[in-house]
Amino acid sequence: MKESLRSITEQKAFAFCSFFSLNLIFLLNLSIIVICYKNLLKKSKRKGFDMIITNNDWVYEKYKNCSNHNMFFIEGSYKDVLIKTRDKIHEGYELLTHPLSSSLKPNETPFKSIIISENKDKLNMDSLIIIENSIMSWEKFNNEKLKLNFTKQIIEDFKLIDLTVLESALNKK
Repeated sequence: MKESLRSITEQKAFAFCSFFSLNLIFLLNLSIIVICYKNLLKKSKRKGFDMIITNNDWVYEKYKNCSNHNMFFIEGSYKDVLIKTRDKIHEGYELLTHPLSSSLKPNETPFKSIIISENKDKLNMDSLIIIENSIMSWEKFNNEKLKLNFTKQIIEDFKLIDLTVLESALNKK
């Protein structure tokens, strides 16, 4: 009896330590993201031109003919936008907006728009860390389980939220 009680106590202690460790790792990653994003904002070389990567047709339609923004439309998921953004960062582009901006978690919306620099340079490690952590966050929330059985009105609401967040970033330019 004492051995089984001791075993249960050890299991609970191990579970608590594991939970505590995971939360600590999450907080450390979050701290790294914040520091990298602050550095990114300081070093940004914006000259009025940038590229918008989006899977939101409202964003695409609104900005496709704008001379200050090149558009890259993705017919795919939120994760597809993150992956394409990561690919562009590997090519030397730089993040100008955070991939997890807004109060919606990645599993709460199917639409995402991200602004990156138009000019290529060497690989920006701050941008790379942010996008890689964003992809891990998306995977943590497992957007694959997001059921896309939304009504037309809800889908339009998600598109409007994404467009509004993007416009807010563009207005701060």
